[in-house]
Amino acid sequence: STILSDAPSAIEIIRNSTDNDFAAASLPTSIALLTGQGKNMSNADVNRFARTGGLDDRLAQDAVKFFTGGTTQVKKEQAEKFAVALYRGALIERKKKLETSAEEYGYSTSPNYKFAIKNIDDQLAQFKLVKKGEKAPTTTKTGNPLVDKWLSTDAEKK
Repeated sequence: STILSDAPSAIEIIRNSTDNDFAAASLPTSIALLTGQGKNMSNADVNRFARTGGLDDRLAQDAVKFFTGGTTQVKKEQAEKFAVALYRGALIERKKKLETSAEEYGYSTSPNYKFAIKNIDDQLAQFKLVKKGEKAPTTTKTGNPLVDKWLSTDAEKK
């Protein structure tokens, strides 16, 4: 839940940063606290979310080091990739949990369940991992103002 609520703002901070180098020790509070103190997340949790979100084992370990301050500096592109993977991993795990519960308790045809799954799918579509050499996908509004706030493109903000 913490990742799902805090990650979009952390990703936005990274995207809007004018500095290309991020020192883990001097990250803005919202990024550093994404997985830091009081979040009850172990390094294994961060690693699992990062891998589920699309990073290979080596990059997932780099993400753990970044968010725990073990890596002194990463580039803006890497920081964004780590945060997006963490967010995607949390979304994917939330979706799997919802699907399992719906099947177990028999509410897979419920409109609320279908709406929740659609919202997760929309968020996953907005936060795709961008591979080197690719451009970030254009964002479309989800209809959820809390999510849309973090999906505005640079052109829309001007």
